[in-house]
Amino acid sequence: MQNYCGVDTSKDWLDCFIAPSHFERFEITAEGIGRLAGFVQSRGSPLVAMEASGGVEQMAFLTLWQSGVACAVVNPRSVRDFARAHGSSGVNWGHLGSSGVIWKRPTGWMPR
Repeated sequence: MQNYCGVDTSKDWLDCFIAPSHFERFEITAEGIGRLAGFVQSRGSPLVAMEASGGVEQMAFLTLWQSGVACAVVNPRSVRDFARAHGSSGVNWGHLGSSGVIWKRPTGWMPR
């Protein structure tokens, strides 16, 4: 079974969750993203799914991809709609990591 790491991106932070209980917060800096890569790799290199957030996610995505971590940028609206369809009134990005929001492994996007 594929394991997932759900990542909520904001201007300053990457909040990451891998089921069943691995939560960590990383700064959006080169050092913080490097620590995120280590966090993911130490837990079996799950697919990292992060929300598209106006470009804030781009540095993290590119750094993770270059580190060999499989990652995908997902549309926040799609995740909200999926969560609502499965009985959740709000989105917790932990859903990405804990309840298999991504049922099929998406094809990775290769940055240019």
